[in-house]
Amino acid sequence: MTYMKKWKAEGKTFDYVISDLTDIPLSKKPEDGLWDFIVKIINMSFSLLSPNGKYLTHATGSSNDNALNVFENVLETQLDFRVTFTKTNVFVPSFLEDWVFYQIQLKKE
Repeated sequence: MTYMKKWKAEGKTFDYVISDLTDIPLSKKPEDGLWDFIVKIINMSFSLLSPNGKYLTHATGSSNDNALNVFENVLETQLDFRVTFTKTNVFVPSFLEDWVFYQIQLKKE
């Protein structure tokens, strides 16, 4: 967060922000402290993105429907920015399962 705050103060923007910090929480409710952390990181990332920039992140295994639904709800209702997203499922051999990756960008008004 230190560098993100510094870059924001300097007015820097980026075409892509790739987040590989953590998987999304597996909780069914977005009130958990981990969800607050995820929202904080995404909001800070979007404050650094150029208007056509994209935020790229991984989520969790494709079988974790509840966590994925909560994440998508967070994207739609809890951010400081209105966003659209697509997702891609890819088999990750080291995880031995399909993993979900999100491509998120500012919603065009």
